[in-house]
Amino acid sequence: MDPFLRLHFPQTLRYSFSLKELIDYNFDVKLEAVNCTVCRKKTKQVRRSTINEDFLIVELMRGNQGLKVNRASINFDANKILFPRSSSTYQVIATAHHSGVVSSGHWKVKLQTSSGWICMDSKIASTTPPGSRHDDGSLSLLILKKNN
Repeated sequence: MDPFLRLHFPQTLRYSFSLKELIDYNFDVKLEAVNCTVCRKKTKQVRRSTINEDFLIVELMRGNQGLKVNRASINFDANKILFPRSSSTYQVIATAHHSGVVSSGHWKVKLQTSSGWICMDSKIASTTPPGSRHDDGSLSLLILKKNN
């Protein structure tokens, strides 16, 4: 499997989602009217994804039509991320946050260090772990490491 994972948002307008909701929404996708190469008919199918990588880069697909950006908060336990059909858990070791519009804006990074979480923006400052409270809807990328 590719270590890059893109998670799309449901079309539902909400102010927050759990990361589990986004993972579940993207992992078992029901497909309608798929052309079967064997019987040559349109069939219903389900695409099931699996994860078994030591490191993952997860992109949250916040961009919508035009320049609109989905700003829903994402809530999760940074030390225990679960994926369907996997017995392993993952921890978040870094995140990237984007504010602005799809075509331009500003990036900041949160990074887990041996002394806690830091935020690297125009300056470096200590911060809370990502996902532990409602954020400003700017979380765009997570870097995950498989727990031992």
